[in-house]
Amino acid sequence: MKLFFLSILAALTLPAVASAATVSFTAPSGAYTVDRPVTVSVYLNTGADPVNAATINVAYDPLAADITAPSRAGSSFNVWIAEPRVVDGTVFFEGASTAPFTGTGKIGEFTLTPKHAGTVTVTTGADTVAYRADGSGTPLPVTGIPLALDVSGAAPVAPPVQTTDNTPPESVTLDVGSDGRGGYLAAWSVSDSGSGYDHAEISVDGGAFRLAQSPYALGNTLPESVTIRVYDRAGNSRDFTWRRRAGFRVDASTALASTIVLLLILILIARRLLWRKTKRT
Repeated sequence: MKLFFLSILAALTLPAVASAATVSFTAPSGAYTVDRPVTVSVYLNTGADPVNAATINVAYDPLAADITAPSRAGSSFNVWIAEPRVVDGTVFFEGASTAPFTGTGKIGEFTLTPKHAGTVTVTTGADTVAYRADGSGTPLPVTGIPLALDVSGAAPVAPPVQTTDNTPPESVTLDVGSDGRGGYLAAWSVSDSGSGYDHAEISVDGGAFRLAQSPYALGNTLPESVTIRVYDRAGNSRDFTWRRRAGFRVDASTALASTIVLLLILILIARRLLWRKTKRT
């Protein structure tokens, strides 16, 4: 166990390597006015390096704008350490992918609402890093390309629109595979464009549903079926079931890939815990 955590620490402390990896932001063209929301998309360009995980922290001035509704809609990542969130002037995106990508991939998006006229800027925050898909999760330094919006005076106030979300989460993916240590994991991702994803419950081999978070440890026996029930914030739910195929087995290459993804997930969790500890001190 000690060796395992030392390997994580080693991955976190590898020396920086020069790279052309960048994070950039896009917003719809047109005029930007006070109190009018703007959707900002976040993109990662890996240069020539294949990447399968990243921690993207987006910094902004809370006195200049509000940022809400961070989302992974359209993301190149399909495994998430935690849902995108906003904490103390930073937007956090922490994800991984079972299929490495090279070049430009979308990470997520958020809604920015200017508070006053002037220039509103978003850029990458501290501890933004990508991880190479090289079998070791080597850190890939990332440079931010800031987005500056020129904001004019207040926009006309429109009457509030009352909406009711009666639609369950529209997109659910569920994967089951080896954790690389003789056990099995279930990992899933959910997209809900209405009230937003809230939580999930899991049932293994037809058993009772219980509250769960992705990734979920299934133990040392591969189940015949895994069902997740995902809920949005309005209480709508959808079930999605994975069933074991006849002759299904986890070969060495699949186990290695699962192990790498699991290690990257643990690295990202460790970095987040270290960031929180530093923030408190």
